[in-house]
Amino acid sequence: MATALAFDLGVYFTVVGALLVVVAEVGAE
Repeated sequence: MATALAFDLGVYFTVVGALLVVVAEVGAE
């Protein structure tokens, strides 16, 4: 269970990080 939770959190932060990068790129333009 803990491993699955850690994996989900990893995926979540990866997706959020990618979205933040996209927003930053669009905002820079």
